[in-house]
Amino acid sequence: MLGGGNTAMDAASEAARLGAESVLLAYRRGKDEMGAYAFEYDLAKGVGVRGLFNVAPVEVVGDGYVAGVRFVRTETIDGHVQEVAGSEFVQPCDMVIMATGQAKQTGFLHLIPGLTLDAKGRIVANAHTGQTTNPQYFASGDAWNGGAEVVNAAAEAKLTARGIHAYLSK
Repeated sequence: MLGGGNTAMDAASEAARLGAESVLLAYRRGKDEMGAYAFEYDLAKGVGVRGLFNVAPVEVVGDGYVAGVRFVRTETIDGHVQEVAGSEFVQPCDMVIMATGQAKQTGFLHLIPGLTLDAKGRIVANAHTGQTTNPQYFASGDAWNGGAEVVNAAAEAKLTARGIHAYLSK
């Protein structure tokens, strides 16, 4: 399993529950830097998932089949992941599940006049209406909360829908 977010934890846990002999979760940063909730990682460990931290995948190895993953060891310096020279190794395995995150596509947001983003690239919006700093735009879900649970996005969508209704009803 490649990844350190909640999706990776869920996929690793389910693989273990479905009978995988061994499940190894590999993440490019340290355990304390994972995006996953601590309890999600604890649940995964509880069903036998093992963690391998500060490693970045280089390639999947094998000749027509998966035989392993070549990794390079990493370290975090000033918040940036750096590869450790000469530290490559192969971890044998017969299946790879990639549960890595996607980069935020925020470039187009800078084209909206008056729209403010926070330091993490999330749209700044009114907590009661979802209205952004450009009053004709509203936000909800990952764009606003940065990637919480689906239930959060659904609740925010309802709140924002009410905000949009109030704005259009003026």
